[in-house]
Amino acid sequence: MNSSTQPTLRPGAGSAPPSVSIVVPVYNEARRITESLEILWRFFNARGEQPEILVVDDGSTDDTVVRAERFAADHPGV
Repeated sequence: MNSSTQPTLRPGAGSAPPSVSIVVPVYNEARRITESLEILWRFFNARGEQPEILVVDDGSTDDTVVRAERFAADHPGV
């Protein structure tokens, strides 16, 4: 998710294809990335949608990538 690693799409095994794709550009967003992703996730899931959330990091120097990866570990499609 940063310039030294490639993003990984991890759709849930056997899951339906995403009904919507959201691209979230980030740069040094560690303070708010988890809450922002949670809001997106809940919004689409409350409507029965299968979101694909792509976090695109532009070389953050804080913990943005680590926090986004932590969130993604528990949320298929992120």
